[in-house]
Amino acid sequence: NYYEKFLLDRYAGTLASVYGKPPCVEVGDRFENRRQAVLTIGAGGRKLREIGVKARAGIERLLEKPVFLQTHVRVQPGWNRDARALDQLGIES
Repeated sequence: NYYEKFLLDRYAGTLASVYGKPPCVEVGDRFENRRQAVLTIGAGGRKLREIGVKARAGIERLLEKPVFLQTHVRVQPGWNRDARALDQLGIES
């Protein structure tokens, strides 16, 4: 499923637990061009919302607790040929 391929950008669980709030998980995907991003987002954001709902359910099963999930997409031309960007994602260039 597509939602399993979203990249974890940030997990802020420790600070959230101090304040009694669910941990914040930030995930996203990068695209070469705007057209690819628009196809993923869908009309009115419906497709991205669906991806987020499925991703949150999977993350909550994994962590065994509720989470606040933030999803986003980025248009970053050339990211898949940028050694630094690939390294940040843990992908060998």
